[in-house]
Amino acid sequence: MSGIGAVMNELKINEQRKKEFLDKFEECNEKWLEENNKADKKGKKKYDLEAYFKVVRDKDKKPFTKEQIEEMLLWKYRKEKEKLKNKNLLGVIRKAKSQINTINLFKENEQSEEWFDKTSNELITKQPVTRIFLKHMCKPDKFAIFDRFVLKSFLFLHNINKKAETPTPSDERKYYKKYNEFFKEVCKEKNKESLRERKEIDNALMYYGKYCID
Repeated sequence: MSGIGAVMNELKINEQRKKEFLDKFEECNEKWLEENNKADKKGKKKYDLEAYFKVVRDKDKKPFTKEQIEEMLLWKYRKEKEKLKNKNLLGVIRKAKSQINTINLFKENEQSEEWFDKTSNELITKQPVTRIFLKHMCKPDKFAIFDRFVLKSFLFLHNINKKAETPTPSDERKYYKKYNEFFKEVCKEKNKESLRERKEIDNALMYYGKYCID
C-alpha cells in the first residue's frame, strides 16, 4: 500500500504519550491562557476569545458578513487591521470577503465539504491553515482548527517526531481527517462538549506542541 492510505495505517496512537497529555490537559490549557493574557505585554496581539465566541457558534446558520470574515482572519493570525502589512494575508482576506457567498453556502449546508474544499482552494487560498479555519468558522462542531503546533502534538502522540512547521497541502491530505477524528475523541474522553470547552482542548494541544515536546 502506498500514498495516503499507507500513512493513515502507519498512524498508531502511543497510549503512554496520550495518557501523559491527558493528565497534563488542564495544566496546558491554563498555561496557554496565561501566555495569551501576557501577549500584549510582549508586543503581540492576544487572542480575544470573547470576540471569537461572538462570531463562531455551533449549529448557527446565520450568514457571515464580510466584516466578520475579515475580523476572524485577523483574529486567527493575531493581526490588527491598521497595522497589517503582510501582502499575502491582505490578499487572502480580500479574496475571502469576495467569496462570502461561497462561505455562507457551505455554512448553511447548501454545499458539501468536498465542494467547499475545491472552491476555496481555487478562489481563496491553497494554504490549509486558513481554509480549514474558514471551515471551522462555518461548522466548529465538525471541523477542528489545524496549525503547526496541534499537528506537532498529534504526530508526537502517534510516534512521529516532526518540527513545528506550517502545514502544507500534503500534510492536510495526509493528516487532517485523522487529526479531526482524534480531536473529537479527546473532547469526548475529557467530556468537553460545548464550543468553549472544545476550545480548551485546542488551547492545550497548541501549548503542548509548542512547549512540552522536545
